[in-house]
Amino acid sequence: MAPATKSGQLVPQNHFVRIVSKTVDELEIEEVFARNTKGGGASRYNPVMLLKVMSALKNISLTEQKLKVPQINTHSSGKEKYEKANATFNDRNSYSKTDEDATFMRMKEDHMLNGQLKPGYNIQVGTENNFVIGYDVFPNPTDTRTFIPHLENVQKRLGCKFKFAIADAGYGSEENYDYLEENEITGIVKYTTYEKETKRSFKKKTFNTENWKYDAEQKEYTCPCGNPVPYRKTVTKKNKSGYLQTYEVYQCENCEGCPFRELCTKSEYGRVIQRNGHWLEQKAKVKELLSSEEYKTLMKKRSTECETVFGQTKGNLKFRRFHLRGKEKVGIEWGLLMLGYDFKQLIRLMNT
Repeated sequence: MAPATKSGQLVPQNHFVRIVSKTVDELEIEEVFARNTKGGGASRYNPVMLLKVMSALKNISLTEQKLKVPQINTHSSGKEKYEKANATFNDRNSYSKTDEDATFMRMKEDHMLNGQLKPGYNIQVGTENNFVIGYDVFPNPTDTRTFIPHLENVQKRLGCKFKFAIADAGYGSEENYDYLEENEITGIVKYTTYEKETKRSFKKKTFNTENWKYDAEQKEYTCPCGNPVPYRKTVTKKNKSGYLQTYEVYQCENCEGCPFRELCTKSEYGRVIQRNGHWLEQKAKVKELLSSEEYKTLMKKRSTECETVFGQTKGNLKFRRFHLRGKEKVGIEWGLLMLGYDFKQLIRLMNT
């Protein structure tokens, strides 16, 4: 039972149920109920009172529903946590709860041999004549996306423009080659499949489309079985950095019944080729450049410079993990380490 108010009434004077009761009473519908009552049977509930109760309950139901809707939209369980996590990602696929600037990556050191992911940073180092001239700390594991910002940062800090940029195959991409060409920097940078493509075994792979005959005028490939693979359409794709890549799509029309189909393609639609003409031109330039003995020598020099930094740091100094957390602090820690490395190189030169 509801507690009585100071005036002795159970329901306050300004409660909405009193308005409902008064409104129903003013309708004077007792006669309507009386005309439609057949009589007989068990005694019934007062129809006027039932109408009041139903009207009041309906109003209560609507009121509660209106109050619940904004609570669902603005105070749902875990919403604030998810919004914070989404903002912390910052174009990444993961982050560590113990160091939100760090991203989960597959490390070269895998003691469990299960490809375990660990939080870490991608450290980029620029060297010249065995001295570290610049470094950067990145949260993304892909080297191709660190090449341009690292190169720009080092040039900005030193106040100069490089004529050459030497890097390993992990940095070779269409976007990076375009950047080097636009900025008139000679890039001695292999691409990922460079070593594989320069071997004889690669050129003997029958079903590799780079070994197929291509007619530039007709815009048509010819498959190993002699069937034409004509041009279908052009598509444009944008990568995470916003760089646009254009592909020409070719599709074979006579894959049905081809004796080599199982060796050529698993697709139910037949063999489909995506040709990036600009990328193929870039790869041809890289092959031509690296065929020169001069550039081969420079490429070999890279392995004795950059790799030495990490070899000395990890192998001799036993520095295999950062002791601080956060990108800024990690940058300071690595910077002090590189400063010590350069001092060591300077002392070595002074003693020779």
